[in-house]
Amino acid sequence: MFLKENDQVEILGFSQNHIDVKINMKNGEAWRLTGLYGEPYKALRRHTWDLLRNLVRDSNLPWCVIGDVNNVVDVGDKVKGSQYLTTLIEGFNEALMDAGLTDMALVGHQFTWERGRDTADWMEVRLDKALTNIAWVNMFPLEKLYNLEGTSSDHIPILLVPQIVAHINAPYRFKFENVWMMEPMCEVIIQDAWNVDVGATVLQKIKYCSTSLSVWGKEITGNFSTRIKRCKVEMKQYRGGRDDLSRERYREARNELMKVLNQREIFWRQRFKQLWLSAATEVDWHEVISYIPTTVSREQNEILLQPISVKEVKDALFQMNPDKAPGPDGMMPGFYQNYWKTVGQDVVQLIITKVITNRLKGTLIQAISENQSAFMSG
Repeated sequence: MFLKENDQVEILGFSQNHIDVKINMKNGEAWRLTGLYGEPYKALRRHTWDLLRNLVRDSNLPWCVIGDVNNVVDVGDKVKGSQYLTTLIEGFNEALMDAGLTDMALVGHQFTWERGRDTADWMEVRLDKALTNIAWVNMFPLEKLYNLEGTSSDHIPILLVPQIVAHINAPYRFKFENVWMMEPMCEVIIQDAWNVDVGATVLQKIKYCSTSLSVWGKEITGNFSTRIKRCKVEMKQYRGGRDDLSRERYREARNELMKVLNQREIFWRQRFKQLWLSAATEVDWHEVISYIPTTVSREQNEILLQPISVKEVKDALFQMNPDKAPGPDGMMPGFYQNYWKTVGQDVVQLIITKVITNRLKGTLIQAISENQSAFMSG
C-alpha cells in the first residue's frame, strides 16, 4: 500500500483472512480499506460472505475491500473449466448486497488467475477484485482498478488508484543506475567514453561516461512504462490464441516483461536506499569529536599514513556494497567494480576512505566499541 505524504493509517482489526484499516488523509477526510483473502474451499465460502456482513456493521466510512476474494459475481468471471455453481454466485452477490458493496470494473485483461496455460485445460478466472460502497465511489470519482498482468505467479496483481497523483519533476542530476549493468551494451559505452581522450583527467573521463550513459540509459531506466506497456500489448494480443505461434509470441513477450520488471525493481531498490540516506539527520561532528579521547598510538598512526597501494584500493572498493549511495560524480561502487579493467588504473587516487577504514581495523579494539555497526564486517 502506497500513501501520500502525511496520510496516516490506523489498524481497525484483523483476522487470518483480512486486515482492516482506516486511512486518515491530510485534508481531514478518512476512508476504510480492507485487505481480504477469501475462503478458497467451496464448502467454506459462507465464512467470507459472513465476514463482509460483520465488517459492514463496524463503520459507516467510505469503504473499499480488495484482494483475492476467491468468489465471482457472474458466470462471465470464468473461462473454461467446470461450470461455477449457481449457489456460490448467488451467495456472494447476496453478501455484497447486504454489505452495500459493488464490484469495481477492471481495466485491462478481465481475468486475474489462470491454470493450465498452453494446454487444452487452460482456465482463467477473475478471483481478485476491489469492492466499494457508494460513499467511497463519491469520494474518489476518478478511481481506477488496473490489471497489471505479466507475473510469474498464477495470480495477476491488481492496482487500485483512488485518485490522480500529481508528480513534481526534480532537477536532473546524473546517477549511475546498477540496472544498466544487466545490459551488455553498457560496458561498450563505458569503454568508448573512457578511452575517447587519452590525455583527459579521471574526473573528465567520468564526465564523458556520465554524459554517454545518461543519453543511452533513458531507454533502459527512463522508459519503463513504455517498455512494460509494449510487452503487455503483445501479451494481450496473443493471450487468447491457442495456436503454436500465438503461444510462442506470448511467451516471448512475457519473458521480456519479466526482464523489464526485474530491471525496474533494481532501479527502485537503489532509489529507495538513496532516499533513505538523504533523509538522515545531520550531525554536528565537531561537537561529537570533542568528546572522543585520543586512542591511536604514534606507531599506529604511522601505519595509517603509509602510501596507498593499488591493491589496497581495489580490495577496499570490492568490499563496498554495489548499491552504496553515489558520490558527487553520480557513480556508485558497482560502476567501478564491474568495469575495473577499464577504469581501475585511473581511479586509484579517488578511492581513499574505504582504504583508511581497512587500515583502521588494526586499531579498532582501542578506538571504538566492537558493536559499532559502521565498522563491522559485512
